[in-house]
Amino acid sequence: MSFPGSNPTKPLGGLPQLDPLPDDIDIFTFYQRVFCTSSKQAEDNNTSSVNWWYHGFVTIQGDGAPPMLMLEAHNLVSCRLRETNSDGELKIDWVILVQFDDVYSDESSTSIHNPLTGHTAETPIPFFHPPGTFTARRKSKSELSLLIERPGIPSYQGQIVAGVMPNDRGRVCLIQTQPQQTSSSDGTNTYTQLTLMLTVSLSEARGDRNTTVGLPGCGVFWGFQHGPLNTLFGFDEGTYGEFRTQGKLVKGETGEAVVPRLWSRYKTDFPGFFDDEGALSPDWDGLFSGRLKGDGLNTRVLRLDEIG
Repeated sequence: MSFPGSNPTKPLGGLPQLDPLPDDIDIFTFYQRVFCTSSKQAEDNNTSSVNWWYHGFVTIQGDGAPPMLMLEAHNLVSCRLRETNSDGELKIDWVILVQFDDVYSDESSTSIHNPLTGHTAETPIPFFHPPGTFTARRKSKSELSLLIERPGIPSYQGQIVAGVMPNDRGRVCLIQTQPQQTSSSDGTNTYTQLTLMLTVSLSEARGDRNTTVGLPGCGVFWGFQHGPLNTLFGFDEGTYGEFRTQGKLVKGETGEAVVPRLWSRYKTDFPGFFDDEGALSPDWDGLFSGRLKGDGLNTRVLRLDEIG
């Protein structure tokens, strides 16, 4: 089976073939409850925020070279349900806070050594990606269309499919794919796909279906990119290859320290993202207006406390 997201012509390649979604589970409501709705949401509240923890490992493989395990990656994602309507449309805002650790010591490191090139590079400092918005629309009984928009970046399409895990494992699954093709000014092409696979027990999914209160969520993710390999990882300029990340997903409340040792580091590295009670509470207006700047290219990035 291929690495999920590695085939531009098959966004669902490398993933299990799901059994049909039961008739009594509505994909639109199910996606909302799993992906972006808090378990503490009031019934009359049309907005909600949750955190998703993406914890995984980064493997890099230059063209014609063997793969190397390089870094441990931690992404803390704040998701806000901005809008939902009776026409079957959800708008979800998100921002990603990123940290890296040394893969051997499981601790923050200041440098990365690339044994294939002999180069040592600085570990990327904590940074945040520019914010984005998902617009999910009902497409069929088991599929939602997905539009991904970010300020200053051309929008692109993804998809969300739902079904039951094969072989009667008693798990309902949501798979979200976000394939993207980009070209730089010098004509260099890069293909990227983030794939999320979220699972919930069938009994929970079939619980009180007349509510939008959130369900617990967990799962796995895969990030794939083929294009120029960043010199920040100790590669020579002009090296091409694949960048792969894979790991686990865990849903949490905005003030929940799902990974305590990382939670304290996030508060230290991104103090402007947390409210007085210690919950993750991004300044969405500041992020989308560009007043708070981030960079998703693993280059030098401004932290909130460095912005004038």
